[in-house]
Amino acid sequence: MKRFTKISIGILVVFITIISSGCGAEKSESETIVSDSDKYATVEEMKSDIEGTYSKKDDLTNGRYTSVLEITSSTVIETATSTESGVSLSEEYKISEWYPSTGYIILEEDTIISVGEENIIYYGSTPYVKTESSNEALSNSENGFSALQITEIKIENNSVYTVCSGSIKNTGNKTYKYVKVKGAFEDSDGNVIDTESTYAVGSEGLAPDESTTFKLYVTKNYKIKSCEVSVYDFEQ
Repeated sequence: MKRFTKISIGILVVFITIISSGCGAEKSESETIVSDSDKYATVEEMKSDIEGTYSKKDDLTNGRYTSVLEITSSTVIETATSTESGVSLSEEYKISEWYPSTGYIILEEDTIISVGEENIIYYGSTPYVKTESSNEALSNSENGFSALQITEIKIENNSVYTVCSGSIKNTGNKTYKYVKVKGAFEDSDGNVIDTESTYAVGSEGLAPDESTTFKLYVTKNYKIKSCEVSVYDFEQ
């Protein structure tokens, strides 16, 4: 899981003290993410506004969620999801201090979360956008590599081809289009003799809980005993 830039808590306290005293020094680039409208009168007001679930802003732009933050009054839980395997890993961080006047949250090991514009926070220097719920964010972290399950693989020979047939089911919460599968045709020792790919799903899409079948054709070869099929590509 990616580690963000750490800043010494001692330096931060001095930094906050200088700002609070209104010394009039010019703001650095890192300070510009906090505006007057983002500051809070009390810790309680800040907690009430900030607590919730946030998704990495770049992931929203790209149509996928790979990192989700759940902020409570005492902890921050970061859940990172692999876009290739769909595997999720979570890590919990304790909140050391809330600074309502400057819009900073200090985590253990001195990691900083700072308040930006409306519904935006910065985890280190990375922007996150507030979402409606953790279920919404985590459900959107799925991808076709994990949601599209391939089953019922069978090998047959006709007069011309060795044919690998199977079924693909959408076990996720999104509809997937142009799902391409790739088959590796193997002998009894697991050596790959031939490969082929095809579109199992086209523009019609495969909705949640729907299934469809596919077939892969290669030149007839009696040495082929099995076929390893995987999802190769897809669109959402």
